[in-house]
Amino acid sequence: MDWSRYLKNFEAYLKLEKGLADNSVQAYLRDASFLRSFGEAQGIGPEQFTLDHLQQLLNELNLMDIAVATQCRVISGWRTFFRMLVIDDDMAENPAEPAPSICPMCSTTTKSLVSKPLSTALSPTRTAIM
Repeated sequence: MDWSRYLKNFEAYLKLEKGLADNSVQAYLRDASFLRSFGEAQGIGPEQFTLDHLQQLLNELNLMDIAVATQCRVISGWRTFFRMLVIDDDMAENPAEPAPSICPMCSTTTKSLVSKPLSTALSPTRTAIM
């Protein structure tokens, strides 16, 4: 349960392989800090996380009155963190991949939303505003 090693590897992954700017790296690390705090409280390492753990953690974020859009961004950070663990063979599957099922704003996957024409992805009201 060496969270420091995983987070250090995550920082290197974001900088070197993803080529992210320092502010973006810091945001991803903040998102991963939620995982670390929860994991340490539960006595589990990152490689032991399941979708159930992520749903419990998301419930805690809800209780902290974190905005829904922020929660979705945090989930995206979690997905990236766990994707790195899968790439590094520290996990077999990414527990955050079924993210639409835990993201409070996502009724469809981001991929399917992006692949739609803008006029069908947005509500008629939002389209009219544009």
